[in-house]
Amino acid sequence: MRAGSPVSGNARRGRLWSVHEDQTTVASQVMSRMVLVVDDDEGVRAVMATALEDDGWTVETAENGRTALETLIWARPEAIILDLRMPVMDGLTFADRYREFPEPRAPLILISATVSESAVQATGAVTGLRKPVDLNVLLDTVREFAAEQSA
Repeated sequence: MRAGSPVSGNARRGRLWSVHEDQTTVASQVMSRMVLVVDDDEGVRAVMATALEDDGWTVETAENGRTALETLIWARPEAIILDLRMPVMDGLTFADRYREFPEPRAPLILISATVSESAVQATGAVTGLRKPVDLNVLLDTVREFAAEQSA
């Protein structure tokens, strides 16, 4: 650091890394805010992942509930976007298994062409969005519920 350059709060405390406002420090690593997108349609996963990444999120994807559960062994997302109808393990079965995970758990945002209030309640989701999903609504929803989770 050269003389006269601004010193970050981390440098003043003897840390050698900077932490951006949209990142969380875990142990000695800096982790970006992460969303898990679970949908059997590769195109839907890709479009949502791109929109979320453009909005500053790190994104993991899974093609069904079983793969999503495997991802959750090592990943701790701030929100999970969950399709209801998928082969191998559907959204309802995933949600039942996910409720067995220790708190805090990421909020579930249900997406489906046939989303209903009963499906939202059955999965324990915070809300449901009808496919095709308006990406601006999706981003606003993720920001809202991820913020509540991290608050």
